[in-house]
Amino acid sequence: MDTMKTGAYLATLRKNANMTQQDVADRLGVSNKTISKWESGGGFPDIVILPALAELYGVSADELLAGESLHQAPNTPSQVEHYLAQRGALRFRIGYAVAALCLLAAMLFRYSPAAVQGLLIAAAAAALWIGWGGCPKEKLRLRLAMLLPLVAAGIWLLAELVLAVPLSNALTYGHHYGYNVRHLLQRVLPWDITLLLLPAVYALLRGGVRQWSGESHLLSRPYFWVLFAGWALYFLEEIVRVIVAWRALFAYSTSKISQMSSKYDALVAETFGKWYAFENIPWYIMGATAAALLVVAIVQFNRKVKK
Repeated sequence: MDTMKTGAYLATLRKNANMTQQDVADRLGVSNKTISKWESGGGFPDIVILPALAELYGVSADELLAGESLHQAPNTPSQVEHYLAQRGALRFRIGYAVAALCLLAAMLFRYSPAAVQGLLIAAAAAALWIGWGGCPKEKLRLRLAMLLPLVAAGIWLLAELVLAVPLSNALTYGHHYGYNVRHLLQRVLPWDITLLLLPAVYALLRGGVRQWSGESHLLSRPYFWVLFAGWALYFLEEIVRVIVAWRALFAYSTSKISQMSSKYDALVAETFGKWYAFENIPWYIMGATAAALLVVAIVQFNRKVKK
């Protein structure tokens, strides 16, 4: 952009409108020195003030950017609209990345004080809010779909802070070996609570898509079925784990056997052996689900390229 050309054009528009620099400054809420700087080519109006300046002079923002009158074809996106769309998309990508990193950090350092985790959740929410920006309807479904893992991670953190600790304390209160079982439940309950709430989160986001964009689905069928299969396998694994190990855990937590007894080691081995036999299975399921989603994404992309 030629600031001298734009400055001269701004001065001409102002004079044609029979306005002084002070008049324009008062209308726009800036100083007359700012108006003088624009018209002398020493600077350029900020993108935020361009629409108001264009309306004041009765021209388009594109004409202000070009420094001359333009004859724009109808329904053609303006340079300002194109810039704002690009800026909104960039803000969203940056905001989403920051939010995802904050939630990942909170999960990795989940044994840090609750205040730190709360700040991470707040930082993630703020980053996502900043990154949302303007969004056309055709892109809203994609952005809501991107919210799914973030909301799931947020539920996991809240479940650990708000539900897992008091619930595990209540279940093991007064039990002889309650501490070990309580520690175990505090590790497992956030995952299971997230697992149970994930369908509700998906339904809410899908409802948002229907309400705001008019589309009928959140995820296309290949992605939905891969995600559903991963969720179902994880859910089934947790049910089997509870069936196999719950009685042993309850017997352990209520047992009166002394820790010095020879039977104690056998009881611990039997109890936690059953539980930890399932320890790595959820990670395998999540890894396989992520890999399947990646394969689907590659296949879908190749199909679009061929078309």
